[in-house]
Amino acid sequence: MSIITPVIMDNKQMYAIIAVAVVVVAGAAAALVLTKDKNKDDSDSDPYVGLALTNDLFDGHTCCIIGARTAYLNNNPDTVMAFLDGYVEAVNKINAALADKDGQAYKDLVNVAMNRVAMPDSLSTSEKKAAIENSLGNVTYLYGDNENGNLSDLVNDIAALAENLYNAHQINKSAEQLGFSNYNQLASVFVDDSFMKDAVSDHYTKPASKTTVKIAAIEGDIHQIAIWYAKDTGIFDGYNIDINVTGQAGGPGVYTSLNSGDCDIGFLGAPPMTIRSMNNEDIKSTGASLNIIGRVNSEGSGILLKPGENASDYITVTDTEPAAGAKFIKNPTTNKYYVFNVDTWGGKIFATPGAATIQHVQLSQLADLMGLKFQSYTSGMSTSSDTLYYVAGISSFANLQNTRLVSPEIVGFIIWEAQYSIGLQ
Repeated sequence: MSIITPVIMDNKQMYAIIAVAVVVVAGAAAALVLTKDKNKDDSDSDPYVGLALTNDLFDGHTCCIIGARTAYLNNNPDTVMAFLDGYVEAVNKINAALADKDGQAYKDLVNVAMNRVAMPDSLSTSEKKAAIENSLGNVTYLYGDNENGNLSDLVNDIAALAENLYNAHQINKSAEQLGFSNYNQLASVFVDDSFMKDAVSDHYTKPASKTTVKIAAIEGDIHQIAIWYAKDTGIFDGYNIDINVTGQAGGPGVYTSLNSGDCDIGFLGAPPMTIRSMNNEDIKSTGASLNIIGRVNSEGSGILLKPGENASDYITVTDTEPAAGAKFIKNPTTNKYYVFNVDTWGGKIFATPGAATIQHVQLSQLADLMGLKFQSYTSGMSTSSDTLYYVAGISSFANLQNTRLVSPEIVGFIIWEAQYSIGLQ
């Protein structure tokens, strides 16, 4: 599985978009405090307009991963593998439940998600349930590249991500400056699949008594529901594992918890784990203090437009190959073409969850595809039709709603589930 796998064409020349990210002006989201009145045509009760899922545009893309402190891994291998074995069982049961939506296991999964995923109180129970069920259908739950727990594809993903984030100035030191001959060598040290493979093959001794693992995870995130499913359904009990979970607002917070030793294992996006670990030199040729030890999910985000916008003005979806010169993505799974109407995107402002998120990277890739510059936006600045603008820091439905009310010039949001599905309610 590749971190970015869509087939993208321009003048009928096929190429793969590389991960292009940019440095975000610190505090850009906070600086966006506007005095404009809310758009009179935008009722706060109207649902958002779904433009596209990242599943459509970046088929099979890597999202969250499992990170861990290297010292904890080395000092507690059996505990780590017991935890991972329980996690694998949870992922397998979730996928089985998703395949049988009439079964009791699916109902149990939805109930766990209803209790654990962050949703606004303003939604009715039926609206929350609909958002959860839609979200679950948009996320692919994983633990490895395959059932054996191998992470070779993830090594390639992280190598490509690290190189392109360095080229985009998000990472301060190259692989060579950290002592590696290339980015694949760096990623091979950073990603360690030995614990996952041994967990899957039962090459460990289960703890003799209940053992607590300290976890940091993104608060209320359906991407990471498997850890809660394992806890709430008693799966971890069968492995003599208990978990103490500390919620964080986003991946950078999870990284900080890992780096400081406040947690043993963290669930976060691949970009923040890679950016922060390389910038703080947690990964060098002489050794690593943090490792990636598993996958969490692929896909599971989407682009929303504010009410009143028309999705077809931005992207045209067709089964027919577009004409030469068109800017488009072909999804290799559905064989559909997503044709970008560049004139509509130019000069527009979109919000992202944060600079170090996969969603932000993906928005920058779309700008690159369309031949547009990618630039941060602050209140009152002039905009140009040759640029796609962004505001970083909109990571929840509450953030999104507030931004929609006070900042009507922001036309769209790329955001993770379940916030995407909540916006459609």
